[in-house]
Amino acid sequence: MDRSKAIFDWIFGIGGQYELFYFASKDVGLSGEALEARRVHETKSAITVRDNLAPQFSTLPAVWGFLMEKHDLYSASKLIDGTTNAHGRDDALKASYGASPSK
Repeated sequence: MDRSKAIFDWIFGIGGQYELFYFASKDVGLSGEALEARRVHETKSAITVRDNLAPQFSTLPAVWGFLMEKHDLYSASKLIDGTTNAHGRDDALKASYGASPSK
């Protein structure tokens, strides 16, 4: 929830026209290893959003440019190149998001 909140606060905070409310869901059906891998990853991501991305990309056109040109999972060039893999992330983390383990 922390990462999602950071992202929505960043994007919908641009212009300050929205009041957002957040509701978390329970972590059901994940192993302890998967939960811990996800917790570590999500915590790092939330910090990146708050400390780096939000200050650097503070207008909607800047956010759009970041997503289209620089973001690992969404940039158009990386999608076309087919390079949007898990970038060496461990199997527990990938499994926590529903991916099959590496072979």
